Amino acid sequence: MGKEEEFNNITVAATLAKDIRIVAERARNEEELRIGIEKLLDPALKKLGIAANPRYEKRISRTVLTAVGRADALYGQAIIEYEPPGKLSTAKGKNSTKKQIEGYLLGLAGSGKQREDTLRRIAGIAIDGQSIFFVRYRADKPLPQETIPREQLTQFPLFEEDAPQGSFVEIGPYQITEESVNEFLMYLRALRRRRLTAEELGKEFGPEGEVAHQMVNALYNRLEECLTAPANLFPRVETLYEEWKRIFGIVYGQEIAKAQKDALALARLYHIDQFTDLKPLLFAVHTYYAFFMKLLAAELLSLQQGALLPSIAEQLPAAPSEVLQSSLHNLENNTWFEAQGIRNFLEADFFGWYLSSWNSEIEEAIRNLARCLAEYEPATGTLAPEDTRDLLKKLYQYLLPRELRHDLGEFYTPDWLAEVVLSDVGYAGKPEMRMLDPACGSGTFLVLAIRRIRDYAQSSMTSRAKGEHELLNHILENIVGFDLNPLAVISARTNYLLALGNLARYMSGKDIPVYICDSVLTPQSQRTQKRPLAHQKDIPVPSAQKEFWIPEELVDKGKLDELCRMLEHCIEAKYDENEFISLVQPQLKWEDPLTERSLVELYKKVQRLKKEGRNGLWARIIKNAFAPVFRTTSPFDYVVGNPPWVRWGYLSDEYREATKKLWVDYGLFSLKGMAARLGGGEKDFSMLFLYACADYYLRDGGRLGFVITQEVFKAKGAGEGFRRFRLREEGAYLKVLKAGDMVTVKPFENAANKTATIILEKGMETSYPVPYIVWQRNKGIGNIDTATSLSDVIQLTIRKELQATPIGDKTSSWQTAQVQEKSALVKLKGENFYEAKLGARAEPYGIFWLKLRNVRSDGMLIIENLPEMGKRDIKKFENVNLESDLVYPAARGRDINRWQANPGIYILIVQDPNTREGYPEKRMKNEWPETYNYLQRFKHELLSRGSRAVRELAEKTVFYSMYGIGPYTFAPYKVVWKRMATDLVAAVVSTFTTPFGDKVGIGTDTTSLIPFENEDEAHYVCALINSSVVGAFIRSFSSAGRGFGTPSIMNHLAVPGYEQSNSLHRTLSTLSKQAHQLARQGKIGEVKLRQVENKIDEQAAKIWGLTDNELAQISSFREIG
Repeated sequence: MGKEEEFNNITVAATLAKDIRIVAERARNEEELRIGIEKLLDPALKKLGIAANPRYEKRISRTVLTAVGRADALYGQAIIEYEPPGKLSTAKGKNSTKKQIEGYLLGLAGSGKQREDTLRRIAGIAIDGQSIFFVRYRADKPLPQETIPREQLTQFPLFEEDAPQGSFVEIGPYQITEESVNEFLMYLRALRRRRLTAEELGKEFGPEGEVAHQMVNALYNRLEECLTAPANLFPRVETLYEEWKRIFGIVYGQEIAKAQKDALALARLYHIDQFTDLKPLLFAVHTYYAFFMKLLAAELLSLQQGALLPSIAEQLPAAPSEVLQSSLHNLENNTWFEAQGIRNFLEADFFGWYLSSWNSEIEEAIRNLARCLAEYEPATGTLAPEDTRDLLKKLYQYLLPRELRHDLGEFYTPDWLAEVVLSDVGYAGKPEMRMLDPACGSGTFLVLAIRRIRDYAQSSMTSRAKGEHELLNHILENIVGFDLNPLAVISARTNYLLALGNLARYMSGKDIPVYICDSVLTPQSQRTQKRPLAHQKDIPVPSAQKEFWIPEELVDKGKLDELCRMLEHCIEAKYDENEFISLVQPQLKWEDPLTERSLVELYKKVQRLKKEGRNGLWARIIKNAFAPVFRTTSPFDYVVGNPPWVRWGYLSDEYREATKKLWVDYGLFSLKGMAARLGGGEKDFSMLFLYACADYYLRDGGRLGFVITQEVFKAKGAGEGFRRFRLREEGAYLKVLKAGDMVTVKPFENAANKTATIILEKGMETSYPVPYIVWQRNKGIGNIDTATSLSDVIQLTIRKELQATPIGDKTSSWQTAQVQEKSALVKLKGENFYEAKLGARAEPYGIFWLKLRNVRSDGMLIIENLPEMGKRDIKKFENVNLESDLVYPAARGRDINRWQANPGIYILIVQDPNTREGYPEKRMKNEWPETYNYLQRFKHELLSRGSRAVRELAEKTVFYSMYGIGPYTFAPYKVVWKRMATDLVAAVVSTFTTPFGDKVGIGTDTTSLIPFENEDEAHYVCALINSSVVGAFIRSFSSAGRGFGTPSIMNHLAVPGYEQSNSLHRTLSTLSKQAHQLARQGKIGEVKLRQVENKIDEQAAKIWGLTDNELAQISSFREIG
């Protein structure tokens, strides 16, 4: 498109606005105005390539038997109502016109099931030559029963068939100006093209469609060719892929191993016949999605500057190959976006690699994609904002199978949940307030914040154009997002553009403030890490090409943006290092000679990579990495978002090591010695993320609101450091203002994670109790769709206000209860006479967990190992001979029911419970040679176990040493309960009769236990643990799931020691024995068992002096918790 043609397009709206005003001045009535404007519209629409087929005075039926009004003109699905000049300037004239248009729209929509959908696809436009306004239907509020004044009805009666459930909204009126006429033209074009919605795009561009099959296959096939070609044949492709893999490893960590199993499903989805690894395939899918977003963003930007520019997607399909590639180069290197006023839409992007490996297959796929996209209306976000909500979020969900997204830990935040956080944190949308989402993903919080700003500002604008300019500047300055995932950043930037709507037309030389960077391992945090002697005054930026070292002096002076801009310019212009230094010195003005040395080294490195064909947009990568520095010179009033939920063990090895010092500095490693080493300190990364973000980005007095795992409130051990609520040893306090518990609501798509929210304020100490709001679905309500609105979620749920207080010291698990229940629960709190233990650790399960196949006549066992029970890849052996001495019946958590234990497997224990080491090899060879031979088969696996403590023990003693085995493991009586559960479920475990004799039962490490020598004492304690009283107490501070029944929960329960002389103790013991006997009877004994359990509750209440009323309160608490 030539410059002259572009200029003409930009001025169409301005010229038409001027001409309409002239027509209005001359028109004496409505008809003259209509004729004059229609004459102007025809050439204007043709100039913009908009096909129009106006039909005048069309009769529209509102219902089956009723004729209603007449529309003056119908362009596709837009009704234009002309009024006498000046009529819309009065409230009466405007309101009557709006009512008339509403009637026309209802009549056009007809009746029946499709009526609501039709109403959403049509619009009314009123124009009197001086003013214009628009009427649209929005399906969220009830309509009035009558929308047409009765005097306008014909003689036919009016029947309200299928009354729509939404409402009509009025946009305007506006004066006839370039901006309002541009919007008028957009309506006329948009309502003749397909809606830009996730559902529509998902059908066309999702994995079920031909476009995706063709594009992903073309990209994947070419990528595989490049990666398997001789070295350095496609250096840029290799470089960008390696950089993506590096980031991919940080973002997804160890989750990638879990997701590998989904690779076949992904390949089938896109009709790819041959593949070897998930990563290249996922990179191809990410490239496709990224390209689609770039093209979509370009379409959106074609609407800016008040212009209806020709669609970029329309130009690509028929362009000559050289022109097509040139256009895509301009798109991928940000030249096209920069011409539209956006400097950073594409930077640090790894997905433009296909241009360095262009072939006919990719070319044809791109042409086809562009051809299909050109059929959609990019102005949908401006004309019908509700249609574009969650557009890219939903589209991404269509592109990747749900199982793969979940295995990679990708869960998008539902809008309603983000709305809750924004409201709870107090963000009202004041344009001057600064808000950061440091893990912005696809931009949910950013988009909702922009909407709040626009709603807040709408009523206060005086001059529309001036107000919108100012509003845009406020948004770009104050609504900021960070994310490490490059695909998420492109998505967020595109969603940011969608949210800006018509404000995007005022973009000129500006950044979309969404950056690819690490919110935790920031350049500033790197200053505390060890650095090489040659770079003591430099800050490292990691990459697949090793570190880039950036002088601290320039970072401190705020010169990073200038440095990156000039670095990129000089590399492209082929300056040598001396010319580079001569150019940048006057602007950067450094003083330290070491700064110049580091700059020369930096330039030479980027220059070398460029010569090798490995230009990875390094200057832009460096700029983005420092976004946490240059975008946070003024701290934020609000920090909000949904940080990554990744357990410490699932972080990549490199990232664990890189962040270890931060965990320690913030006091998040609270466990000492062996408890921490054995995984008692299995932290969640969201804990560190919250502390780092509150430290780096939040101003004193500012508020942070995160969606976070509920484990941070109730996890034993692992959550203690987090619940210090203080940054470092002597740093700022964090005051928790409110917590929300949404565990039972399950807001995320088919995910069972424990969702919670936390709201805190920086600079004040947390005081207890903290308001703790429990959300629960109403009875009969199933899973709530992620697209459900907040107002509907409110209707589908109830909220109960509890109070949270630490169960022990200030860092201990939170006990949550309603005010009236706390007086009862406090009576159970105290010192426990008994000490609980973890069940036998026998890892890997695939070696030590066994199935008995037979017993030989000489007493030798024939077994098979059970690798399918564990996570490690262990070889399976069947018909293995073992001596019976070290094999025991084992009760896992799943084998424990209330009052009954039924061991489902056998366990091999080769640990001396007294020495806490594996039996000596000499003794094993002499007494149990077959067992020793069996273990020898797994020597490598046993010496490479995941637990560092177990590995060290095995290296120091014998290779098969175990951990967590003591005399208590073999106690004749044990009260054993499920460790991973939602309630306390316990049974007395003693001796079991097996095919090879009577053997003591062993509880595995998925159980907890208390050991006893006396049967009566064991049953006394079992009765208390299974009582509703104790269950309610434990549930008040221990969250359901993997850590619910850990041994430490008993530390806070005041259980008195058993006394044979105490009749109450004896009664409880007897009732437990009866309960065990009745449980063995199954359904036959159910009624009597309930009666016995009621008696146990009554007797247990006496142990702690609970009244009947308090016992009833605790029982009701069990229903809440």
